[in-house]
This record gives sequence, C-alpha cells and structure tokens, in this order.
Amino acid sequence: MLAAEVLDRLAGTREVVELPALHRLAHLLVDPRGLLGDGRGRRAAGAGIALLLAVRTPSSVLVVGIGHAPTPIRQDQGCLGSRSKEHTGRVIRTEPIDKWVRGRLGGRLVVESREPELVWQGNFPPVYAFRLDEVDEGVLVPSTAPSRDGFSFFAPQAPVSQWYDVVAGEHVLPHAAWTLDDARLAHRVVLTWEPGLLEWTEEDEVVTAHPRDPHKRVEALSSSRQVEVGIAGVVVARSTRPVLLLETHLPTRYYLPREDVRLDLLEVTDNTSVCPYKGRADSYWTWPGPPTVTNVAWSYSDPAPAVGAVRDRVAFYNELVDITVDGVAQKRPQSPFSEPEQRPGADG
Repeated sequence: MLAAEVLDRLAGTREVVELPALHRLAHLLVDPRGLLGDGRGRRAAGAGIALLLAVRTPSSVLVVGIGHAPTPIRQDQGCLGSRSKEHTGRVIRTEPIDKWVRGRLGGRLVVESREPELVWQGNFPPVYAFRLDEVDEGVLVPSTAPSRDGFSFFAPQAPVSQWYDVVAGEHVLPHAAWTLDDARLAHRVVLTWEPGLLEWTEEDEVVTAHPRDPHKRVEALSSSRQVEVGIAGVVVARSTRPVLLLETHLPTRYYLPREDVRLDLLEVTDNTSVCPYKGRADSYWTWPGPPTVTNVAWSYSDPAPAVGAVRDRVAFYNELVDITVDGVAQKRPQSPFSEPEQRPGADG
C-alpha cells in the first residue's frame, strides 16, 4: 500500500486527470474507494475505476495506476465489465497488440487480424478495432442506428459514426458492427462480442464476453493450505488441497476438490456464466438456508488452459461465506460481487 502521508495527499486532491499515454507505468497498489467514493469509502454498485490517473495535489503531480475494478455480468452478458447505466461518451485510449484474433459467423471466417487495436471506452473492458481490409468482403453492410431500450453491456460505449449489419451467407446479425466516432479509429470497425453471436479466438483459444485485457493478471496455484468454508455456522467444505486463483483486484478464490465439499448440503441450480479469462462456469450450487444464499458456489468443467488447475473444483464467494485459512478466520472482502446484482444468477 502507499505510505499514509501519500494517501493523505491523495485525499486532498484538487484535480484528477487521465493519462492515456502512460498506461505501461508500474501500478501502485491503493484502495480506490477512498479516492472515488463519497468520502466514507462507498461507491455506487458497478462504479468503475480509471486504469491510470494523474492526481494533482497543491504541491506536485502523482501518477497512480489503478486497475479498473472488474464487475460480473449475468449469463447473457459475460463475466467482467461495468454495470454502469451511462457510458462516458468517449474513447479513453487505444493500444496495438501482437495477437492473432479471428471471428467467425456460422463457421465462416469473417474477420482476421494479427495486429488489432485494443480500445478502452470509459470504465469498460477493451474491445478490438479492426482495419476495414481485415474484414472479409461483403460481411459489413452499412445500416442505420438501432433503436435500443436501456443499457447494453455489449453495445458501443462511445459515439458511433457508422453502423453495420454483419452478413455471412444466410446468417445476418443486425447492428453487430460499428465504427467509433474517434479520429484514431476512423478506418477501423468493432464487431460485437455478445455471447452466442460471433465465435472468437485469440490465437487458438476460444474467448467469449470481451477480449482479454493485457494489463489484467489471472493465475492458479496449487497449495497445501488448510481451507475451511462455513455458511450460517455449518462447515460445508474442508480441504488441504486447494488451488488458489488470484485475479487482479478481486479476492483470492479457493478452488477445492469436490470430494472435500459437502455438496449434499447444497442444491444444484441451472445457472451458468462466462468469463474471458476462465471460461464457462457450468455448475452452480445454492445454500438452501435458512437464509438462502443463491448460487454461492460454482465450478468449471472445461476452464481456459491458463487456469486448467481449477477444473472440476468448487469455489465459493468469499463475500458471502466464512472462510478460515490455516486456522485464521478471513474477513469477508468487499468487491463488486458483494452486490447481488453483480453476481450471475443471484437473487436481488
């Protein structure tokens, strides 16, 4: 954490300025709630945090890297992103990336790039902007602006200069591509990442919901720590064989072997969710109560290769259960998942 005197200076900040060109600076670890909250560490549910800030104090300028707090979305949206009801209305920054990215519609390759441009719009996860010549001929059909009812995570979060339908043979996706109204992106096009429409791969790995952010880190580590999970005073899991999943700006998740979890005390649900970093969580469980804790645990039967160690293991929301690690009770963390509307399949 930053030294107390530095935090004091941040608390007296007069101005906050975004620095889009300096995102490669090493990030300082700081709790953003005191910077962007209401003075008492509170933020509205789903509020995002800028990826890089320059904080101007009366005597100097401090550069503070703060990862945007990832928030989940429900099954029809994906796993990370912002639930803000209003977009910022502009592109924050762009960045080239050396990655082979392909999108398919109905099995047909419709876009392919080995040098796409990553684009961040406000507090939202990045999207890819492709050169027009990287999209297969005849795929983009100019269209008028759609009529939308309310907020959509997968819609553009900045003004659009041109809309397109995406067409591949008999497959037609209305308003599934657009050019953002930004001089840096005038000759590029963004195609939708809404699950169930286009199939996306980064290199040869299937990715869904949104592109993976190169500034976000996820790792899975085998451990021999003793982990115990309790709900309403009942021990529902105890293991000395956890896999710890560490993800930028989220609590450490403890993935436990199924045989170490009292699944007989939980109820299976039909909930699922998707995450670009971990894959598709295809098993969920509810604590029947009282009180009921809906979809409190989940598992991946086929996780992304980078976190393959969590396969078929069960994790619980630290925010909703009582976890003890090596005999030490863990404080329930505050995260975007503390809010019911942020958890896939949670009751409001």
